[in-house]
Amino acid sequence: MRGFSLLEVLVATTIVAVGVSALAQLAGIATHTQRRATQSTLGAVLAQEKMEELLAEDAGTLAPSPAGALDHDVGGFADFIDAVGRSMGGSSTVPPGSAYLRRWSIESLPSSRNGTWVLQVLVTDLRNRAVTRFTAAKPAKAS
Repeated sequence: MRGFSLLEVLVATTIVAVGVSALAQLAGIATHTQRRATQSTLGAVLAQEKMEELLAEDAGTLAPSPAGALDHDVGGFADFIDAVGRSMGGSSTVPPGSAYLRRWSIESLPSSRNGTWVLQVLVTDLRNRAVTRFTAAKPAKAS
């Protein structure tokens, strides 16, 4: 007897088809995970960028934000960012092309005698609601 029987060919084809199907699913999952990681990384970069901007300001020029600045849009404490990280400015409505909403708050640390500020930055990915939060303390400069 030479060659393979029809049954052997069908079994081998089924095994190969199942393997290829599993690889196709894995490729789809990997693509989705990579896209989410990219969005998350950009959110962290945007938060860090704003935090560095706030930390670079002279502590004497910082003004406290209104209560709830991280919970809702407050003029001067929120802006919209497009998908490549460019600021689209603050607005009461979401501008077309917005990918991220960045909010920040500046609060005086109540127990501090030297004027230490607590800075918080919250970046929300408007497409999938992922949130990135950074918090830092900025002590007053010694005179």
